Amino acid sequence: MKYTNIWKGYFRTRPVQPAVRQNLKNNYDFLPASNPEKTDILYFAGCMTHLTPAIKNAMTSILDASGVRWSFIDENGGVCCGRPLMLAGQDKEARELINYNSQLIWKSGAHTLVTSCPICYKVFRESYYLDVEVLHHSQFIKRCIDDHSLKLNFMHKNVTYHTPCELGRNSGVYEEPKAVLRHVANLEPTGYDDEKSLCCGGSLGNIMLDQTDRRKIASDVTKVLTKSHPDYLATACPLCKKTLAPVTETRVADIAEIVAGAIVRPQLKKKFFRESSEVKESAGVA
Repeated sequence: MKYTNIWKGYFRTRPVQPAVRQNLKNNYDFLPASNPEKTDILYFAGCMTHLTPAIKNAMTSILDASGVRWSFIDENGGVCCGRPLMLAGQDKEARELINYNSQLIWKSGAHTLVTSCPICYKVFRESYYLDVEVLHHSQFIKRCIDDHSLKLNFMHKNVTYHTPCELGRNSGVYEEPKAVLRHVANLEPTGYDDEKSLCCGGSLGNIMLDQTDRRKIASDVTKVLTKSHPDYLATACPLCKKTLAPVTETRVADIAEIVAGAIVRPQLKKKFFRESSEVKESAGVA
């Protein structure tokens, strides 16, 4: 499926005519001055990833293990990508937030921005004027595997994959997540792969469904995707994970969590035998 920009850049082509306001103060003046350290790779977790800390912890382990020079742009929370403000029609506030984030990214000198949230990934690509490469973390992990900067064990686990709507249909990213999973586990087809993927039911932009209906959708989706009784139901979106995990007994994990569990850890060399014999001699033991 060919990627199409359904937002059409949002601010890039949309005529913005904000309402006249008495208070012209920047809404984000309360934020600290942006003085990020120089780096090559910036990691932006995003709001939903901060609400699923296992994902950001996994990405921290992966970035450290990859050996790249990286920095955590929103480690202490920071601000979001701007999508909720766009959906609410708060154009002025969204533009101010985008400008704030853009300054952080520009001042860091980074050439690549990695994010764990498909919504953030889409917004950074389409609504920001960034002279950096934007990658979803599944794409970054795939690149690390290809250039042998990340060594991983094969886990001998069976995994099915749920393609998030924002990452798949709305951004055209299908192959990298599956390639990463095949590198560390047995990836099983579900019959609802790629363009046929099922929505988890948790879209933040959907105001037509109540919590009961969303939970029913999520339950139906997990029943279909776990028919083969896999060890993991993998996804690549923090919102999808939060939506699917409560309605199934199968462990739901983000790709980053599975990969972090497969990282080859360096072995520490020990002089155990020599030290053991020296202890015995000093104690007079034969």
